Amino acid sequence: MPENLHTLRLLIVDDSPINHKVVSYPLKDDFKEIISAYNGQEGLDLFKSEAVNIVLMDISMPIMDGIECTKAIRQLEQETKPEKPVIILAMTGNEDKSQIDSYLASGMDGYIGKPLDKELLLKTLREIG
Repeated sequence: MPENLHTLRLLIVDDSPINHKVVSYPLKDDFKEIISAYNGQEGLDLFKSEAVNIVLMDISMPIMDGIECTKAIRQLEQETKPEKPVIILAMTGNEDKSQIDSYLASGMDGYIGKPLDKELLLKTLREIG
């Protein structure tokens, strides 16, 4: 698992305020801080201004979708060459293999289904580590 979760900042990028509550509540004691963005552009802006370690990225959002946002984050990382790239997980109800392949091709490190399963998320983070 990436370091101690209690030292990490999590960014949730999802256009549904309800999903933010459903995701952040079970994780509130596991991370140093949980930050919310409600579309890909907000997520990208927060990524630029806040030091985050893990991003849970919805796919279908207005203004900028999760794939576009991920590609933009990875482009910024190529330019800035951080010591440790951010972990980006697709957070989606669509678990079709071809869709998952497109998430990974965009630069995401993995995916987690909706509704969030906290233990599966922690297992996925350990595997990506």
